[in-house]
Amino acid sequence: MVMSTLLGLVYPPPPSLFITAMTVISAASLANAGFNEIKGKHMQYSKFWHVVASQSLSTGLAQQQQQIKLSGRTGMLILYTPAFLVGVASFYFFPDEGIRFTLLTSALTIHFFKRVFEVLFIHKYSGSMALDTAITIGLSYFLSTATMIYAQYLSRGFSDPPIDLKYAGTVMFLLGITVCTKSFSKSIEEVLARISPEARPIIVKDRGRGKDKVEVVAGRLAELLGSSSSCKIFRAHIAEELEAKSPAFEVDKIAEALTVKTMVIPSMLQGFLFEEPPSIIITAMSVVTFMFLSYLGISEITGNHLQYSKFWNVGSQKVSAKRQIKLSSRTGMLILYTPAFLAGLASFVIYPDGGFRFFTVKVTLTVHFLKRVLEVLFVHKYSGGMVLDTAILVSGCYLMAAVGMTYIQHLTLGFPEPPIDLQYLGIILFIVGVSGNFYHHYLLANLRGKDEKGYKFPEGGLFDLVICPHYLFEILGFLGVSFISQTLFSVSVSLGSAVYLIGRSYVTRKWYISKFENFPQHVKALIPFVF
Repeated sequence: MVMSTLLGLVYPPPPSLFITAMTVISAASLANAGFNEIKGKHMQYSKFWHVVASQSLSTGLAQQQQQIKLSGRTGMLILYTPAFLVGVASFYFFPDEGIRFTLLTSALTIHFFKRVFEVLFIHKYSGSMALDTAITIGLSYFLSTATMIYAQYLSRGFSDPPIDLKYAGTVMFLLGITVCTKSFSKSIEEVLARISPEARPIIVKDRGRGKDKVEVVAGRLAELLGSSSSCKIFRAHIAEELEAKSPAFEVDKIAEALTVKTMVIPSMLQGFLFEEPPSIIITAMSVVTFMFLSYLGISEITGNHLQYSKFWNVGSQKVSAKRQIKLSSRTGMLILYTPAFLAGLASFVIYPDGGFRFFTVKVTLTVHFLKRVLEVLFVHKYSGGMVLDTAILVSGCYLMAAVGMTYIQHLTLGFPEPPIDLQYLGIILFIVGVSGNFYHHYLLANLRGKDEKGYKFPEGGLFDLVICPHYLFEILGFLGVSFISQTLFSVSVSLGSAVYLIGRSYVTRKWYISKFENFPQHVKALIPFVF
């Protein structure tokens, strides 16, 4: 009953893996963010910009010192500007798609224009923002806006839902944005007084700076904040900042009372990994990355293929030609790898120092994606195509993996080294993986003559034992990077990639069996003699 009612209110979901994945990820990640706020694991901006849930006081304070901090205004601009530019660009890329599409793109563009305008000319900021918070929220707004517009574009030509809500939605949007704008004119003191008179901070006029400066009496704040680990770290920071102004404030006694819970990392991994940076964003990225890549691998097995290479127009995700935005394989593959390669190059400029381990992580990531770009340009011979949403999805995964591994490695600087050092083993695995991957790509490219486009049964190297040895060596390469890095996020990337490539190799073997009658049964999918 509920489902039938819901289907009467919405379009059928477009047959796009990208849209389906973004729908699931958006709901799960936003719900997770809300629950974490309730539990005290806050996004670090506004009044919570320096609240940290950490394993220990010393780790939490060290983490705050290592974080890249932005002014509140700069951080907010990073949050809203990309989504606003997407809205503006949509009018150029999709100039005439009907009234519903125009209303949607207009509402999104106006919303984020309002936010940018408020940041520049209305809001007064006193706090800061952590860079990883700015990147996470900014990327969330960007992807949500782009996905809504793209999903609406894919729905063109579909029958309108039985219950048409576009005009009611327009009225609600105008009402919401008007009331919201009016609400921002309220002063901070009035809002706090309405919530709890006891929670009002002391407002001190800083006439030299020409704006209000909020200072909180730390003793009273300690009573109000309760006993969560996040609040204790917050109180410690307040104490540190006000110690010089309030000599009678007993910082040491509060520090002695702090009890902070440790992050839950499986005991079997504790000896192999760095201590996890005290950031809910980093933890969430690790979990979501592994789950999403695993979901893609399972989707391959069930027939919902990422549409590139031999599966570019196969499976239940197949979209009618009228609704697909198609790319040549070479163009699509360049979109896949180039952003991650550029992120690798940029990491040497953004993080010029950091020691041998950090340097090696940056080198391996950059070399890996440089190799892929050069193979696209000079080695591979393509015959198929690629769907745009596949290119965007995979490119985003690679980019987030490269940026995430680099940034999280930066956050571990100064942390104790893991008891078991795997970085040199990781270097060996990476060299074996990248070399074996290139060699088998070279064999694949040489199967075809200059003007040939069809598929042939591959031979040479490990092709005599498995149909996807290039995937096997790619897994070894990513495993090598995770051994060098020894962070939870890098492990989640390598394991998630392995699950995806296992799924892709399984369906690749099935495809070859269907195309070649004399397919040798002893040739496995990925692991010789096993799978």
